[in-house]
Amino acid sequence: MKSGLFLLMLAFFGAPAFADDISLCSSESPFSEDVRMDESAFTRESAEAAGASIGDFLDWHGWERKMAVGNRLKIIRGFILRDEAVTSDDSQAIARFCKFMTEEAFYLD
Repeated sequence: MKSGLFLLMLAFFGAPAFADDISLCSSESPFSEDVRMDESAFTRESAEAAGASIGDFLDWHGWERKMAVGNRLKIIRGFILRDEAVTSDDSQAIARFCKFMTEEAFYLD
């Protein structure tokens, strides 16, 4: 039902006007607030910034590199999944994004 309403709003208003402001997933995040990635973290701008900065951390070693690169890859993956959910009429795309939100959307620290 929620995805049907979302798709109706998408058809009426268009994605660019409100895509970054809407919440696609109704389930609560299982991650603690201090490491949780909110849906609002997955914008084109944040994905571009994450992609641009990955190279800065490739020469690091150990857990620092894993954390820095891993967090940026999550932002890029989250953006791709969210963008597919917002711009397609596929309810499975929304389900994939919401699954990501409940299983992977947390910062490594």
